[in-house]
Amino acid sequence: MVNQILYPLILIFVSVLILPLVSKVGDYLKFPKIRDFFAFIVLAVSMLLIVSMIPYVPLSYHLSIFGPPFGIELYASMMSIYLALLSITIVLLVAFYSIKYMEVDNGLDKYYTLILTLSGGIVGLVFSQDFFTLYVFWELICISSYTLVSFRKYRWQAVEGGIKYLLMSTIGSLIALYGISMLYGVAGTLNFASLSDIIVKLQPNISLYFIIVTIVVGFGMSSAIVPFHSWIPDAYVGAPNCIASISTVILKISAFNIIRSLITVFNPTNYNYGPILICFGLLSLTFGNFLAITQKDIRRLLAFSSVSNMGYIFTGFGVASYIIYTYGYFLSYAFEMALIGVFLHMMNHVFGKGLLFMTVGNFSVQTKNYSINSLEGLVKKMPLSSFSAAVGLLGLAGVPPLSGFWSKLFIIASAATVLSDPILLVTLSLLVFNSVFDAAYYVWVFQKIVFRPVSEKGQSATEVSVFMWLPVVVLATLLIIITIRLDLFITFVRAALWSLFGGV
Repeated sequence: MVNQILYPLILIFVSVLILPLVSKVGDYLKFPKIRDFFAFIVLAVSMLLIVSMIPYVPLSYHLSIFGPPFGIELYASMMSIYLALLSITIVLLVAFYSIKYMEVDNGLDKYYTLILTLSGGIVGLVFSQDFFTLYVFWELICISSYTLVSFRKYRWQAVEGGIKYLLMSTIGSLIALYGISMLYGVAGTLNFASLSDIIVKLQPNISLYFIIVTIVVGFGMSSAIVPFHSWIPDAYVGAPNCIASISTVILKISAFNIIRSLITVFNPTNYNYGPILICFGLLSLTFGNFLAITQKDIRRLLAFSSVSNMGYIFTGFGVASYIIYTYGYFLSYAFEMALIGVFLHMMNHVFGKGLLFMTVGNFSVQTKNYSINSLEGLVKKMPLSSFSAAVGLLGLAGVPPLSGFWSKLFIIASAATVLSDPILLVTLSLLVFNSVFDAAYYVWVFQKIVFRPVSEKGQSATEVSVFMWLPVVVLATLLIIITIRLDLFITFVRAALWSLFGGV
């Protein structure tokens, strides 16, 4: 009998193989969109299969004639379920959105094939229980995302953005691979559980800290943290807006690679990497915000604000690591609060930024422009898209009581636990400063859409097709539901966190 953990992976990768045939059948029947609906249905069923695992976690699957730690191992925990559902939700809505948005493009059989391979890579990566399997799925994600960013290759922005993304991410992947190979040389295994047992018995030394740096820098390049962020604005400008929505998932998956590697292998009670992560996080927060505020193109503003939001995630993880290393379990509540804020902010940013890139796609279809000034007054012409954008903007601004406020608050509050500590005091000051700073430009864009007179570019605008406004309305509704039932989502996040430390 096939292991339940394999069901979504088998479905996705078998669908990748038969999608070209489905596309040919659609062309024969004079209904090419059968290919689009096929990809959407596959992703929807995959999501249901992942949800069906929840009562049975933990689930594991091992492929080898030898037992662990050798061979390939997949492991479904609450954390992997959480991240898989978060990712597939966005990809599913993008697939639905693309039915209309991408209809002007050619080669859509390749487009949906890449969407499915990207989805399979994400699901496989979050289920991976060893570095070898993780890296194989990571490369599948990267290859798919490079190609999707450059899908409209007849535009120079797409080629430029794709090449920059390819170069930076490839360099990062090679650096991470070098660190993984060194880890294998030290421990003789790449299995996470076995690595944890072996590394904990070793004294921290310069070689192990060097491996930590390679993992942080390697995967950090794909997380767009400063100073490795230069590729992101061009990639977001060159990619179709719906692919930019999926790119927010890639940023979080690459950050998760770092978080899982460090927590699982390099126990934060033994290794003092918190200050390194805090530095990366605060640099990303501050530079991301200053660069965002100078932009006139809404896509570039959203790209640099993604750099800033990755700063919250790295700062929060750094604060958690620093607290547990410096103060031990005496402040375990602050450690947990920071990590809850990190993973809750991942969800808020994936849904909020995914929503915004799709609404930007809606606006640009009607105004034929990406200028921030062209968004003025569009609430009068495109109410569904505009109100959805408003929810996304206010959520990412951290306006209470929306869930974006709470994820930022948890991270800020964790940094405020020991005000006599100079590292935490500086971190707290910069977190508060940047939270006010980014709120200002999100609210500035919000008031342009809602309160300004209609711009000249928007005079002829009308609401877009249901295929394009429904996904953003769904995401806006999800953000409101998360706000209303924040207690349930925090419980889910806590259970996911516990699974990183040996729970289910």
